[in-house]
This record gives sequence, structure tokens and C-alpha cells, in this order.
Amino acid sequence: MSKTGIPTTYVESPFSKPYTYDRFYGAEHAADYRSKFYQFSKYIDPKVKSVYDWSKFDVDIICKHPTNEPVYQEGEVAFESLIKVLFSSASSVTIMDVGTDWEYELFQDVFDIADHVYFVFEPDIPFIQYFEETKNPSIAFMREKLGSEKSAIIGNRFDKPTLESALIQDMYRDKIVTSIPVFPVKDVFQAQIEGKFLNEYKESQKRMEMYLQPLLEEILPKEFLKKQRKGTGLLKGLFNRNITIEKKETKLTEGEEQLNETRS
Repeated sequence: MSKTGIPTTYVESPFSKPYTYDRFYGAEHAADYRSKFYQFSKYIDPKVKSVYDWSKFDVDIICKHPTNEPVYQEGEVAFESLIKVLFSSASSVTIMDVGTDWEYELFQDVFDIADHVYFVFEPDIPFIQYFEETKNPSIAFMREKLGSEKSAIIGNRFDKPTLESALIQDMYRDKIVTSIPVFPVKDVFQAQIEGKFLNEYKESQKRMEMYLQPLLEEILPKEFLKKQRKGTGLLKGLFNRNITIEKKETKLTEGEEQLNETRS
């Protein structure tokens, strides 16, 4: 999405062990960086030089600094603070990486305000059985919310025979929006070594296009996608052109006005 000129933000869970900062060589490119969770928290030290904005490959990143920032506890990030973090970004699309932290009430509130929720499944039968039977509060929440109209499954490391198997089709046929096949280990490793996204490589980018299409069709405006279908296929323009999406001014509801006041 960022390659189309659509402003996109990625947000790492404040409750998870930090990984994004090191994954993209933050120490080299944003040494004084701290997340906006830190900016809006009680931990902030005005004497410490901090940078709260960091962009990598045109994606605005909000993640934790693994050395100079804590792994936050549940009571340390209020819903109001999260709203401030989300409103601090001017992006059209914000991706919140919840990971396995659905047991936190904060993320259960996030579910309510999200436009789309994607649960990432792997073709692992013991996990599928655990997912369907466990009383673990986090998994039970996901199992319940999977029935929502806004929820869907992304199959990770699925090949076509596995996706078409009777087990997967019987249980999740109507919920799988797309599946991502296994990419060569050497390609994934190289992307990590160089601190890049996998789709920065042309060969991987070509493979990804067909698998990303269903997600783009759900997330991006239909009018925008319609323009991309002219003659050369849906995604050719998405990965090679800069497009500006204009926002129309709309009247705010009372609740939205209150959120804007919170942001201010």
C-alpha cells in the first residue's frame, strides 16, 4: 500500500517483546527513537532527547525501543493513550499488530473500532485443535470474534493442496480471504540481514501480487481499484505508480468530535 502512495502506518503491540526496531536496524537510522506509547506515557523524561517519528520504506513505524523503553504492562496503556497514538499518525491506513495479545482489554476495545481484523493461521493441526477447544481467554476471544463480518483468516505458509484439503475447507472455507505460500528461506533471511521488507525484491514482489490482491480489494476504495484494472491487470499500477487518494470532508459525529478533542 505504501508503494501506491497511500500513507500507511505499522504499530507494534506495546505489550510484546520489541522486535521491529532491531529488525529494521533502528540503531543506525533512528538512534534517539522512542515510540509514541512512550511519548504519551508517564515514563517520559523531558531531559532525554527523543525522536517519535520514524519511517522505513515509506511506512511510518510505531514500535518500542528495546533498550530505552519498557515492555508495557496492561494498566500502563490506557485506551485514551492508544487513541492519541493512532490519531498522531496522518496515515490513511493503520495496521495494528496485536500478535497473541488479545487477552488485553485494550485490544478487545481495538477490535470494536477496527475496520478489518485478520487472524493469521498456519497449517498446523495441533494448533487448530487447540484453537477450537481451549478455554484460554485470549484464544476464546479470537474464536468468538472470528464469526464477525469484519473478521477473516490469512493462511500463512499454505500451499494449494493444504488450502484445498477437506479439513481446512470444512472448518474455514468461508473465512479465508487469502493464503500466503512458503517463500524461500534464503530470501526471507536475506531480507532480515539487510533490514528490508521482502517485497523490496522484485522477484518476491511479483509472487506477492496475486496473494495480496484479495486483501487490497477489501481495504482500498473500490473507485481506486477500478482505475487499476484498466487493461494491464489489477496490481501492475499498485506496485509501480504513486497515487494520491483524496479524502472528502464529512460531518463528524459527537463521538468523533470527542476523539478529536482528546487528540488535541
